[in-house]
Amino acid sequence: MFCIARLIFLCSFFMSGCVSGGNHTCQLTSNVGNNSNIAVLELHQHLVINCSTTQKSSSNLTFEWKKDNRVKKIGVPSINISDVAWNDAGRYECIIKQNRSLESCDFTVIVKTLPHVTIVGVDVLTNTLIVPCLVTGYFKPNKVIWYKNNKQIFPNDTGYFVKNLNKNYFLFVSKLQRSHANLNDSGNYSCEARNIYGTSPRTYHYISKCFINSFVLEKCAEFKNKTRKIDVTISLGSSTSLLCEVMYFTIFPSFFKFLKIVNQKFVNIGGNDTKNILKKENKISNIVKLINYTIVNASRNDTGTYKCDFINKNVFFCPKNLYKVFNVKVIASSPLNKKKLNLVVVIAVSVTGALSGVALILYVYHLRRKSKARLYDICPDDQPELRWDVFVSYSSHDFVWVNELCQMLEQPPFNLIVCLHQRDWELGRSLQDNMVDSIYCSHKTLIIVSKHYLQSEYCMQELQLAMHSEIASEHVRKDRIVLIKIDDVSTQRLPRVLRQKSYLDSSDPEHAKHFKTNLLRVLPRRELMEEGPFEEEDKQISDDASGSSREMRLHELPVV
Repeated sequence: MFCIARLIFLCSFFMSGCVSGGNHTCQLTSNVGNNSNIAVLELHQHLVINCSTTQKSSSNLTFEWKKDNRVKKIGVPSINISDVAWNDAGRYECIIKQNRSLESCDFTVIVKTLPHVTIVGVDVLTNTLIVPCLVTGYFKPNKVIWYKNNKQIFPNDTGYFVKNLNKNYFLFVSKLQRSHANLNDSGNYSCEARNIYGTSPRTYHYISKCFINSFVLEKCAEFKNKTRKIDVTISLGSSTSLLCEVMYFTIFPSFFKFLKIVNQKFVNIGGNDTKNILKKENKISNIVKLINYTIVNASRNDTGTYKCDFINKNVFFCPKNLYKVFNVKVIASSPLNKKKLNLVVVIAVSVTGALSGVALILYVYHLRRKSKARLYDICPDDQPELRWDVFVSYSSHDFVWVNELCQMLEQPPFNLIVCLHQRDWELGRSLQDNMVDSIYCSHKTLIIVSKHYLQSEYCMQELQLAMHSEIASEHVRKDRIVLIKIDDVSTQRLPRVLRQKSYLDSSDPEHAKHFKTNLLRVLPRRELMEEGPFEEEDKQISDDASGSSREMRLHELPVV
């Protein structure tokens, strides 16, 4: 009976202090024009929330304000927000304490603004990645869009699922779920939300391969070389490296230790070692961790058993540590064997270098012959009638002058067949092939030297091909390049081989008087030659057919 009475007394005591605190009640009022416990505000609006009680006695009253269950202010009966911002939205709670009594009332503030998004970490549940995006703002978002590496994730994308949840007036949660996650799901994830006021800025969260290995695949570290025991033999005075390379897939903390057996115990080395070098580094975006212990100028004291330990600090996911053992033996090397080895190395390097040089020379020679055969077989030098008499290489800026020259060359007394790239090049072929055809299938190449010509990349290619053709032709078509200077450009800008050639200068008034005469001397010329009398047997056949015939003969005058 005593226990039951004590229990009733305790219950009545706590209920009187925590529920109502007597006959008084907590009241909240605001300056928004109504007495409800919800206020919907515009941005930059002024808000005042007053907290009061119906208790007649105000002695020993204390006030405490909380926003979203976090303490905001203590000791004041009101909250004053002069310039409302989006993050002022939330649930405000006023707690009134008097002696042993306590009462509270709450007030909800909603701010009309575009959504604000936040990605709060990543959850993993049975091989499924869950990325939550918290959206705050009023009105609620009518659309939440997810991205991976700035590429939108659509609802019908295989393996992805989006779950949307309404929490309260101003909180909306969108969860992106990826089932059967693997390393290809690593990347930069982001979300954005839209409501009637606009679209929120994106918020990003990067999921690394190490994170997926750790929490989704639960993959632990492993040695790149899985051999646990390695025997190393080195000579006195030489150096060697004892290398431990770990493929480290997780984000859990870990560390290396390098040890050596001293007095039948493994002792940590490297820190106080002044002769040998212990080096730790990370490679390939921290996935490969490497520890390298280098024995420098080996002595007898370096003989022994060494151990490399890789220790995981998170024993829940990866309980097993990795280790590798090196049995090092230092021996005396024979000076004679060392000299023989050095001699063999020198001979091998010398022979390899010589053979490589000969092979390179033969290969270059083969390529040059092959290239030469491909280019020069287009129009063989011993062919009496080529496709054109003259190819004119010029800049398009000089076309007006070249057009007048072309008209002169195609009329008597020249009667030449002229090739111009703007008129005669074959459509659909490459520029290189058209250049080669024009130069190698012409008796002469006229180079129209001007400022524009020397500035043109294509003109300089034609010039190089023309020089090459003159060298390749040897004695059959020697001096096939004819230079014509048409403005005050300096001939010193020409290649050295061409600077030694004489040229026609149409830009000089004195030389221009004899331009046509000099051109006749250096260019081939076509004349109409009458056939001689036929033999009597053939004359009868010829008379029956066409009477007489005339043909075009090509003559080339000597170069002056």
